[in-house]
Amino acid sequence: MKTFAQLSAVGIAAVLLLKLLGVIVVPLLGFLAAAFAFGFKLLLIAAAVWLVLKLLRKSGCCGTRDEE
Repeated sequence: MKTFAQLSAVGIAAVLLLKLLGVIVVPLLGFLAAAFAFGFKLLLIAAAVWLVLKLLRKSGCCGTRDEE
């Protein structure tokens, strides 16, 4: 009977630990996914701005011209 009590205590502790881990890890993973998506959007916006500026410079607009 002693082993059953030990097994029950370990099982209850494992369930509580998994619940606690879920409360901490799942929101953290969601935050990391959102941060990655936000960073990717910023990179896309920066690439679009860089492309527009490069095209404007190449066309001779705004008084600047590449002499390459």
